[in-house]
Amino acid sequence: MNIRGQVSIEFILLIIIGLIYIHTAIWPVVNDAAAAAEDVKAVSDTKIAAQKLANAMNEAAASNGESRKTIQLFLPAGAAMACDPGNNEIKYGLQITGLYKRVPVGCVTPTDCTGSVKLLAGANPDCTAITQAGKIEGPLFKEVVVEKIGGSISVKWAG
Repeated sequence: MNIRGQVSIEFILLIIIGLIYIHTAIWPVVNDAAAAAEDVKAVSDTKIAAQKLANAMNEAAASNGESRKTIQLFLPAGAAMACDPGNNEIKYGLQITGLYKRVPVGCVTPTDCTGSVKLLAGANPDCTAITQAGKIEGPLFKEVVVEKIGGSISVKWAG
């Protein structure tokens, strides 16, 4: 009977050692991978938001007459966008955790992701109605109206 009890205790000890190994060696790697995936998604969401806004502005600039387009804009937390009429582009940026060991596409460093989307020549949009201190900051999920009236493009919040 003592042998059965010893085998049971050894089995329980092996299970405990396995759980400790999973907790100390594997779980932190899983957490880092999940954080890196969230960072890459946030960078993609920010770039997609800038591209959607630029596409709406380009469609308005390319139209012959007046136009109006409503889009839904989503920016994750830590993201920012700004219109740059001087360079005729939409600039975007995002601060991420930096747990991703390689620099994600579109990022300058592992923690600082910036980029821009060019607009059609002559678009020169007026984004003052949607910016605070010159930029749009996340987290944000709102509808944006892009209008071309009398040759000038304006961007404002819907509603």
